[in-house]
Amino acid sequence: MGKKLHSYLGIALVTLCSFTLVNSPVFAVQRYNQQIIIQSQKTLTSLKARVSDKKPKQNSKVTAYCEIKDQNAKPITGVKCSFKWKYKTVTHTMTANTGKDGQAKVSRSIGRASKGKKVEIVVTANYGNVTKTATTHFVPR
Repeated sequence: MGKKLHSYLGIALVTLCSFTLVNSPVFAVQRYNQQIIIQSQKTLTSLKARVSDKKPKQNSKVTAYCEIKDQNAKPITGVKCSFKWKYKTVTHTMTANTGKDGQAKVSRSIGRASKGKKVEIVVTANYGNVTKTATTHFVPR
């Protein structure tokens, strides 16, 4: 008997009646027309943010990173992260999705950002019904 596994936004559809779940918290299993629908519940519990350089020179490139993990300290793939770069007089927003490692990154030239003035980067991620925010910063020199 062959088996098919289709994945749609965290829902696995298995057309076999016997299967094994490995390291997957399950909150709903339904049987319908000899198909089993399994929904695994991951919860966004950790969001960390960092920058590539805390004291960059003007006109250099800075990369901001975020790392997202679930309740089992496992990375979550495909989460859209918003990065708000708050300069002295302007805010720039960039987005990126997390990869298999649960990390997303964006880079930009800081131009002639004011020397000695902290640039805060606010990172926000939404997953399911959970929203988390983390901050990091750098100070141009």
